[in-house]
Amino acid sequence: MNVPDTVNLITTSTAAAAAVAASTTQNVEVVTTAISATAASTIPTQAAAAASWTTLAGLRLKAGAAGGVGACLSHVGGVPFDVVKTRMQQEPEKWSGSTLVNVAQELVETEGVSALTLGLRETAMGYFIQGALKYGLYEAFKGALVPTTVTAPLVRVTLFALSAAAAEFVGATALCQFEAARIRAVASADTAKGEDSNGDDDAFSSLTAVYARQVPYTVTSLLTYEQLTSVLYHTLAPDAPPAAFIGVRVASAAGAAFIGAITSQPGDTLLTIINSRTGDSHAKNGSKSSSDIVQRVAQAEAARARGASLVELASILKFNGLFLGLRARFPHVLSIVLVQLVVYDSVRELLGLSATGR
Repeated sequence: MNVPDTVNLITTSTAAAAAVAASTTQNVEVVTTAISATAASTIPTQAAAAASWTTLAGLRLKAGAAGGVGACLSHVGGVPFDVVKTRMQQEPEKWSGSTLVNVAQELVETEGVSALTLGLRETAMGYFIQGALKYGLYEAFKGALVPTTVTAPLVRVTLFALSAAAAEFVGATALCQFEAARIRAVASADTAKGEDSNGDDDAFSSLTAVYARQVPYTVTSLLTYEQLTSVLYHTLAPDAPPAAFIGVRVASAAGAAFIGAITSQPGDTLLTIINSRTGDSHAKNGSKSSSDIVQRVAQAEAARARGASLVELASILKFNGLFLGLRARFPHVLSIVLVQLVVYDSVRELLGLSATGR
């Protein structure tokens, strides 16, 4: 090979190498650009996810705060009703045939006006905690269990019910010891003054009865309220006066109270009997009474003193016995639910959240 050919070969090889190097450089630039673009897109996505989680946590905390305020105020306002209802359940032979007003008047005459405030402290503390957990976790569980892609009404209602039940399960566990203390405070003035001679009892012995009352109450009342408000709000014009929206809340809360009172009454009766301290005297008095319900209540209280289970107590009380005190409880639950749900939605709006059903 002569010199010119060698020079040409070297030139050609150099040109080819330069082309390969240029191509490689371009590929590296493309890859670098892609990596940079991916990193740039990932950072905002991560930031958005963190911001979204923070927003959701804030929403649940606000819902919990609104629920705590609503539950506390509503139950504190219903303490007089609760005292009368509990006394009627604990002493059916004494108050048989009496109205709420009759019982309240006699309590004031014999024990003073303060008798209608027994258990106030336990009620305020217990229901603030319970309400905060119930409403905050209900919103959290709904967000986790009910994706926006689920549109079938039956599926959504079922998932809402599971969310409410799970939230109330947690809330009722926190409420249990406060509720047991409240019932014992109502049962006797000595207990209200802190002279509980049974202080060694396990405060959570009535937990199953608390679940039996609170879970049906919460599931039915929350679902009823949410469905009624959603339907009624859609019937209003966008420019409807504020009174119309308040009317929707009140009407929906009344419906929720009616359903909730019925579904939770058996658990309420069992809870009262479990925390009652007067089983022996009732067993004696009940045996002399002609009332079948009074006798069954006395037998249930005596059975409780022997350590009977919740199922055994329910079988002794039967249907009528389990719904003892429902008439007295209707105005009690109505006052509680009306105040609680109206206050809850009002506080939600003050905190920047939308009202239920809107």
